[in-house]
Amino acid sequence: MKILITGGAGFIGSNLAHYLLALEGEIMVIDDLSSGYAVNIDPRSGFRKLSILDDAFVDACVEFAPDVIVHFAAQSSVTLGEAQPGFTHEVNIEGTRRVIEAAKACNVERLVFASSAAVYGVPKELPLVENMLLEPINVYGETKLAGEELIRTELDGGDIDYALLRFSNVYGPRQTAEGEGGVVSCFCEELIAGRLPIIYGDGQQIRDFIYVADVVQAVTWAIGGDIMFREAGGPASASVSDDRGVFNISTGYATTIEQLLNGLRVPANFSQKAKYAPERSGDIRESILSPRKALDTFEWSAEIDLNQGLDTTWTWYWRQKH
Repeated sequence: MKILITGGAGFIGSNLAHYLLALEGEIMVIDDLSSGYAVNIDPRSGFRKLSILDDAFVDACVEFAPDVIVHFAAQSSVTLGEAQPGFTHEVNIEGTRRVIEAAKACNVERLVFASSAAVYGVPKELPLVENMLLEPINVYGETKLAGEELIRTELDGGDIDYALLRFSNVYGPRQTAEGEGGVVSCFCEELIAGRLPIIYGDGQQIRDFIYVADVVQAVTWAIGGDIMFREAGGPASASVSDDRGVFNISTGYATTIEQLLNGLRVPANFSQKAKYAPERSGDIRESILSPRKALDTFEWSAEIDLNQGLDTTWTWYWRQKH
């Protein structure tokens, strides 16, 4: 199978590419390296240094002729999204429009889209399920939701299937401090540098942290599944949102920020107290996503527990510095 990955030099995209190459897939990575890194690109894959907004992007896709496109390329910083909303809209919405254009031009079997828990906004109840009404509170979440809606609008009624994957807080090797799961990377970087990690607020904020290898497995299922993913779910009504083709990719388990740091204490040999700073404006207090729909639809569930994932992540960061 031929798979094209936009943003394939980034954190999740590069982990996916490495895994698919091990399964003997034929991979093309398209990345402008604005937030991804050339060192992440496996030499066995093809690579074009392009933005999804470049005029040459669609032609490059057609030349490769993929069976599936996985769309990771995005402006994923919530902070930058608030500071530069126009740029974020251009990359995340107009960029997704270009990816859809490429999918049609290549007549792919399926488009897999990396969405986010940010589309939910402030939870009214937990865990979050796919057909809840969506009220994103930041530009990043708004653009991810717009990307979902654009894919559905453009591809419904045609032959191209789609899977819209809403990731919870992903962490693991190759992550930088940017993005929604960046707290793990921040803690690791501070600990390796011999500095005290910083916790914003009281540390009791709840998140749903998922290890990147579990996310890669979910995306792999979405790439090669023999079902029509867009048929899973239902249209919107007055009380629910349209969840056709939408799947939470998460553990369903709550972890506080303090518990997260405690999970790094043994591998990092860290026994001191963290530094505490004022809570950041706009941070959501609690976020847990139910992965039940993915389990029921294509039998995926997260398998790597937090301690195992943190231990592996710490080892990777430590090796980068030594």
